[in-house]
Formats: sequence, structure tokens, C-alpha cells
Amino acid sequence: MVERCRIRKLQLLAHQYMIASKIEFYVSESLPEYFAPYQAERFRRLGYVSLCDNEKTGCKARELKSVYVDAVGQFLKLIFHQNHINKYNVYNQVALVAINIIGDPADFSDESNITSREKLIDHYLGHNTEDPALEGTCSGKSDYISPLDDLAFDMYQDPEVAQIIRRLDERKREAAQRERYDDAKTLKQAIADLQKIQRPLDLPLQPLVCSSSPCHQQPALTLPQPEERGTENQFADPFLQEKPSSHPLDISPQHCVVDRSPPAADPPPKTHLESLPYDERPLPATRKQPGAVAAEPEKRDTDSGEPPRAGTAGEPEPLTEKALREASSAVDVLGEALVAGAYSKTWSHREDALLALYKQLMDAPAATPKEDLKSTLRAAVFLIRRAIRDIVTPVFQASLKLLKMIITQYIPKHKLGKLETTHCVERTIPVLLTRTGDSSARLRVIASSFIQV
Repeated sequence: MVERCRIRKLQLLAHQYMIASKIEFYVSESLPEYFAPYQAERFRRLGYVSLCDNEKTGCKARELKSVYVDAVGQFLKLIFHQNHINKYNVYNQVALVAINIIGDPADFSDESNITSREKLIDHYLGHNTEDPALEGTCSGKSDYISPLDDLAFDMYQDPEVAQIIRRLDERKREAAQRERYDDAKTLKQAIADLQKIQRPLDLPLQPLVCSSSPCHQQPALTLPQPEERGTENQFADPFLQEKPSSHPLDISPQHCVVDRSPPAADPPPKTHLESLPYDERPLPATRKQPGAVAAEPEKRDTDSGEPPRAGTAGEPEPLTEKALREASSAVDVLGEALVAGAYSKTWSHREDALLALYKQLMDAPAATPKEDLKSTLRAAVFLIRRAIRDIVTPVFQASLKLLKMIITQYIPKHKLGKLETTHCVERTIPVLLTRTGDSSARLRVIASSFIQV
């Protein structure tokens, strides 16, 4: 890097078939001198990311990995491990299409003082990483990162349009700093209009002749060429990481884009793209793979009874970037698969995740260390608090079942202290009290009965 920086986010765009199985990250303040290794600074390991083998897409898509870090240095080193084997990578090569480093300039004088001052204050206040008030927080994760700095922004936008949007965004921030809010609002609307216009411009990229047409001829098998747009999305494979001592790595949510081919049956109903977050909007030119199971929308869940479970088979969708940051502490304790089920858009996955957590807590051996029991309790309370707000009756009932078991069995069985009981009650009962005024009579009765018991 040009100067010493505080790195907050790393993004890697993998090659479509020359894919490394794992990439490690190292950072250093200065470049080591190989002739005087004991006098120069060594690289400090941050962690690693695992890459998908890309077999599901036939090596026709590229994987975008986003990693949150909090490290200071000027030199970043990447170590590529053995490649994934496929029929296209004849010479066992590894490659990256793009890398994006997001951070801020770091000052030598301020950082160490701020860090030591914060640690000193936390020491005298008695705060630690297990403090309930700090649940779901992590150093360096609260900093705002503009979506315009994201690598996906350049992938999905025309280069000239992207530069115009960035200039408008700079003017918008200047107007907001000068308290010219009318001008800032106008510029914000102009940016939104440009992004809306960009999507219809992508439509001609679709093939003019469908693959099912008799006039369409399949080309001979060659090395797969990735499409310029729509194929460079993120995958949904789970990530197992080695936790560094001070800077954990968090992987962003990932989505898989498959080859565009027209479905044999009637096309699925259109979704309202404007209602989705910006990072989760699909490109207009992409289509889902035939036979893929669509995620059941939240709006279909009603209070009149248990919704049908038909069409909910399969794994829950991966966590979004926002959900990963919000539930980072629960993911570290319970695992990403269980938390993804609790955050799923399909109600049955949410219910199954709570029931699986119920069984996990019931089967916890008495010889488990106290710190592990406390961490699991706080992670469970975090998911219960979210599930209590659920509008689906089975999910709401599963959350109350889990909460009752924790208070009446889990805490007494493992002889946890008063602090854990207080934390459990204070984090859940206020949310449960709000459900006593719910518009659904059934949910009101369930909430009131639980509190009275």
C-alpha cells in the first residue's frame, strides 16, 4: 500500500477455474529484510478464507469473498494454498481476478494511545468481552463502509456511470456537512435514478436465442469464459476459520449465480426489487436455475394457524452481511449453520433452529466448562430475543419453550450464577411484554400465559 493504513475490509474475486483451496492473510508495518531476518519486523498472520471449488456452476462463475478485519500495516501478504482440481485447470494454477482493500490512513501517534486508553477504561469499569452490554459488538465492525467502495459496485455498474455516481456521492456528503440538506436530498435522488437506469441497460446482455430453441447450437467444449455481468456474485458455502488472537475474520454472506437458461415451466412471479436491500438485489439479466426452490417470503406467514411446510425442504439461505455483523457473537458460539436457520426467511427453518438449540442445551454435559456454558446461554438468549418478535405462531412458541427450559432447567442444572439469570430475564421479558399487546389474539394469550406462569 502507498502508506500505513488501518485495514477494515478485504475483498477477493477468484478466478472461475484457477481457484486456490485456501488463501492466508498476513500484514506487516515494514517489508522484512531477508538478509537480516531478526532485525526486521515479521508478518503477522490475520487468518484465512476458504474458496469454493465452483463445481456447482461448471466453472462458469466467479466467487467474491468479503472479509472484515481490523489490522494496521503497510504491507499485505497473501499465501495461496493448493488449487481445486478440475478439468479446465490442467497446469494446477491459482489466480485472482481482483482484490480490493478498504481502509483509512493510520497515524503512528494516535492509535497506540487510543487502544491503551480504551483498555485502561474497560479494566477499571470491569468490562470484558463477555459483558452482556457488549453483546454482538466487535472492535472495528461498527465503522461505516460506503457501498460505493465495494468491489461489487464496480462489477455491476458501467465504469463511466460508476464514476459519475461517486462524484455525486462526494458532493452529497459535502452538502450534508455544510447542512445544505435540500441539495443533499436532490443528489441522493439523482444517485438512485442513475442506479435504476443502469439495470434496464443490462437487459440486452441476455442471449437473443434461447437454448431450448431449435436454431440455437451449443458450442464445442472450451475453457469456460465468465460473463461480464451477473456471474461474479458470491457463493453460499460455509466458511471455517482459524480465529486470530485479536482480529477475527468475518465472512460476508454469499450468493450463487447459475447459468441463465429459460425455465421449462411458467416463469416464477416477479419480486419487487425496490423492496430489497441494495446489496441483495439480483441483476435483471440473471435467472434462477430450473427446479430451484424459491425462498418462502415472510409476508405469507399468518396468525390464523400453522402455515404449511410444503416446499421448505433444503438448507436455509446464507446469512447476509448485515446479519453476520449483528449475530457475530452467536455465530462464534453456535455455528453459522444454526444461526442461518434462525435468520432464515422460511419459518420452518427458524423453528427447526430453535428446536435444535433446545436439544443442544438439554444434552449439554454437566462437566462442560462454566465459560462455555455462559457463552452458549448468551448466544441462545440473543436468538430467543429475535424469535420472540416473530409473527409466526410455531416460531414464537418454540422461542418460549426454549426460554422456559433455560430458566427452569439449564441454569439450575449447571449451577450458573445470578448474573446469567438476570441477563436472561432482562433481555427477553421486556420484548415479551410488548407481545401482550399484539394484534393477534392467539399470540396475546400465549404471551400473557407465559408471563403469568
